[in-house]
Amino acid sequence: MFPWRYVLITIGYSWTLWILAIATETPVSAPATGILYILGGLGPTIAWVTLRLREKKSIKTPLIEAINLPSLGIKNLTIIITVAIIPMTLSWIIYQTLSNGGYIADLDLSGITSIGYLAFLFIVSVIEETGWRGYAYPRLLESYNPTVSSLLIGLVWSIWHLPLFFIPGTYQNSLGIATPDFWRFFYLMIPNSVIYGWLYRYTGNNVGSSVLYHTLNNATGEALKFTGRSDMIRNIVITILAAIIGIIFG
Repeated sequence: MFPWRYVLITIGYSWTLWILAIATETPVSAPATGILYILGGLGPTIAWVTLRLREKKSIKTPLIEAINLPSLGIKNLTIIITVAIIPMTLSWIIYQTLSNGGYIADLDLSGITSIGYLAFLFIVSVIEETGWRGYAYPRLLESYNPTVSSLLIGLVWSIWHLPLFFIPGTYQNSLGIATPDFWRFFYLMIPNSVIYGWLYRYTGNNVGSSVLYHTLNNATGEALKFTGRSDMIRNIVITILAAIIGIIFG
């Protein structure tokens, strides 16, 4: 069945805090706005922890699984890394070919700042994926096939981000409202969710796969600075991969 409680708690909690952040009319760099922004982002975890406690189930097990990436094994880790990086790199190569260059990746992964940034991306991924893929997705699989379940999660996950577009200083706000980048942001999460779902199932329902894919996906996207035409190409490549996975694996 559809995990209504999880969705309502997640959106209700996050949107309440993010709307308060919008009401401050200050950028996310301002202390009050920044705190509300960060606390609102905890929505997926607040929801699944609340529901697991209500069901009298352990909250320790999902957390350990989410952060214990070595438990995935070399084979699964290799597949996840490949699936996360190759489509993004292919999109970048296609864009480079069509535009005759002039597109530079500028994320420095060698310094302490980038290490801290990757750690931040990992923490964000744990917060989100333990909820979306770790709690909600398995419940959808009880009633729907994998592709439909993934698309439903992707749609709700996408909508969850909406208030962030109205908070000055966030990445989403920089995309503008109702711009092509705005619509591509919302769209990409839906087919990408099919890939998340397949990796989750392939690794024996290990949410660590979603955490790693989410982290690498965001890091690669930031490194290659997808925007405009390059982002459109990325959307097409991810959609094709999702369609192939949906056709082959259901």
